Amino acid sequence: MPRYKFQMRFTDRIVEDDDGAEFSDLHAASSDAANVILEVVAEQLRSERNVDLVGITVITEIGTVAAHIETADVLAGAIHLLVARIGSPY
Repeated sequence: MPRYKFQMRFTDRIVEDDDGAEFSDLHAASSDAANVILEVVAEQLRSERNVDLVGITVITEIGTVAAHIETADVLAGAIHLLVARIGSPY
């Protein structure tokens, strides 16, 4: 299975994943990156910190950029699913 690394992009820094992880394909790696974004944002909100995670760049084992997963897109998708489940209050 291919190995992908995540590069977490914050407003003031970049956090590199040195080891990476194996995923069945890019879609699985991207899905995991989106879940990581949700977890980091949730933790920042629980800690009453500013949400400063801009996104995650998914990098192949040979170092090429495979995808950019943006925090705004992930949150918009999560809100869309939530509204679809519970209905819009407006």
